[in-house]
Amino acid sequence: MTKTEKAMNTLKGAFRKDPDYAHSWHCNLAMAYYDASGPVKTDSNDHEEQLRIGNEAASRFMRLAFDVETSS
Repeated sequence: MTKTEKAMNTLKGAFRKDPDYAHSWHCNLAMAYYDASGPVKTDSNDHEEQLRIGNEAASRFMRLAFDVETSS
């Protein structure tokens, strides 16, 4: 097993053991998307839509990379 595989398996185990830790990664990924998506228009619906998309993207990443469910 390579060092990378070992690291990924360690993270997978940590996320499964501690859902709050997995959720903290989810939140950081979601906000990275939000920040990278550009300035929020004054319309609050735009803000909510960017949050929704960021959370969906984070959930997908966590599921694909770590096989852990973080959506609520």
